[in-house]
Amino acid sequence: MLEKAVASGYRNSGLSLGSSKIILAVRSTQNLEIPIVAAGNMLVDEKYLRHICQQVREKFADNFERIDRFLTNIEICFQSENIEKQKSKKELKALERLNKKLMYDELKSTGKLTTTTNKKSKNITSNNYEEIDNFYSNENKLSISS
Repeated sequence: MLEKAVASGYRNSGLSLGSSKIILAVRSTQNLEIPIVAAGNMLVDEKYLRHICQQVREKFADNFERIDRFLTNIEICFQSENIEKQKSKKELKALERLNKKLMYDELKSTGKLTTTTNKKSKNITSNNYEEIDNFYSNENKLSISS
């Protein structure tokens, strides 16, 4: 998050390490300090005051743009993280299916698995996989390494 804050324009951001927590401070370098009144007397004229108000509006607009950039950068980060998780789930499913097929082939070749297969289809059905799961959920544990 610190990297995203700095990339979004918050150059003064940093981390504070406490005894039990880490705090991320997102800070900007923008500021505007102009004395306008001192001892109850107006120091600037109305024209200059309007000029200052315009500068304040511009700084607020810049700040909102930075906020939008920061939010966009964080959203992109979370979206790419979710895509990685989805890929991982798909890969895990594929690996699980491959492992079950390898177990099925191993059990079938050793004669430990006797099933009635559908002669029309050579595909392994979910019933075969359930039988494999049942076989290995008992005392028999087989580890297949790739």
